[in-house]
Amino acid sequence: MDTGRCVTFSAVFNFRDLGGYEAADGRSVRSGLVYRADGLHRLTGADVDRFAGLRVRRVIDLRRADEVGTYGRVPEVPGLTYHNVCLQTTAWTATDVRPGAMAEYLAARYGEIADEAVGGAMGTVLRLIADDTPGGTVFHCMAGKDRTGVVAAVLLALLDVPDETIAADYALSQAAEEQYFAWRASQRPDAPAPTGTGDAAPAEAILTFLAGLRTRYGSVAGYAERAGADRAVRAALRARLLVDTEPAAAD
Repeated sequence: MDTGRCVTFSAVFNFRDLGGYEAADGRSVRSGLVYRADGLHRLTGADVDRFAGLRVRRVIDLRRADEVGTYGRVPEVPGLTYHNVCLQTTAWTATDVRPGAMAEYLAARYGEIADEAVGGAMGTVLRLIADDTPGGTVFHCMAGKDRTGVVAAVLLALLDVPDETIAADYALSQAAEEQYFAWRASQRPDAPAPTGTGDAAPAEAILTFLAGLRTRYGSVAGYAERAGADRAVRAALRARLLVDTEPAAAD
């Protein structure tokens, strides 16, 4: 994984800073302001202290109410505000994906999530991220790959980060998922082994998803507009999250 942007915890495996990615206009995403993650309900002990040290002030939990009720939510940290914004109301049903078709399958599922979220959830998430309250924001779901990946792709695309960069960030979730299953096996030896085979986070899934979004809505900005993130919100996102790229240090 890209260890420079990943934050290491003992039981959270897909937590990383979206800062540092370069945008098309030569600026880059500001570090320490927006993070993506998997299940923050697993933060305990020293992990909670490390999380508090990141100065995150806003958690956006993308899970359904039944997931929050079953697994719990991020621990209470002084100064932290919590928002449960359900991005997908119906859980996926188990299905076998034919070999070589994972990217196509995931892109279709991500399109469904985005289309449902155009009803208001995506706009709410983007407005929360755009809010200039001091401190960082983290958005998360269970694995930090699917619902979180959809939000990250839309957000980075609105910041004009190239699609290939967005897809490479998404693909980091493959290694995180492997770490999670290894940890789960150490904690629960009787837990069923994962049934999926091959790459669970193929970069092509996000490239196809973004292409489909542009086909259906004209552009990613057009999608955000339909979702309730108007021009002012999108401008606020860019003002808050983009910064002039610092020149490289001389040798």
